[in-house]
Amino acid sequence: MGAAIGAIAIASTATPAQAQKRTTQTMPVVLTVEQACRLVTQPLDFGIPDPKAKAATSTTTITLTCTPGTVYSIGIDNGLYWDGSTRRMYGGSANGQVWYADYQLYHDALHLLPWGMGATAAAGVLGLPGKTYTVYGVTQIKNLRPAPYRDTVIVQLDF
Repeated sequence: MGAAIGAIAIASTATPAQAQKRTTQTMPVVLTVEQACRLVTQPLDFGIPDPKAKAATSTTTITLTCTPGTVYSIGIDNGLYWDGSTRRMYGGSANGQVWYADYQLYHDALHLLPWGMGATAAAGVLGLPGKTYTVYGVTQIKNLRPAPYRDTVIVQLDF
């Protein structure tokens, strides 16, 4: 009988398993991809041309990276010393004379497609990984005074 009393005592001290409580809440997960672009330009340097040459040529690059599917246009303005018909680099002045070196920028190596703004800009729809454009420059060097000639153009990206 002593064993039976011990079993009853043990059984009466055990509690039934307690049910777990639970609550839930929804958590929104959101990603917003905005249209964005990055434009990287490099200098166009004609260097020191052969003095016997009539013209000097050089190339540079414009690199564009945008979110996929971005419709864009890249234009190049006429620079600081535009005279209404020609891009020019400023070379200096003395005794009332100002020196300029005319130049042009092109989309192509044959120098047939001038690069400018609006209708002469580069355009497209960008995918991955991006796009690098080559800018072809030509300057007339015949009869120029010795000087460092410089200009600055604005490369404009519309997207």
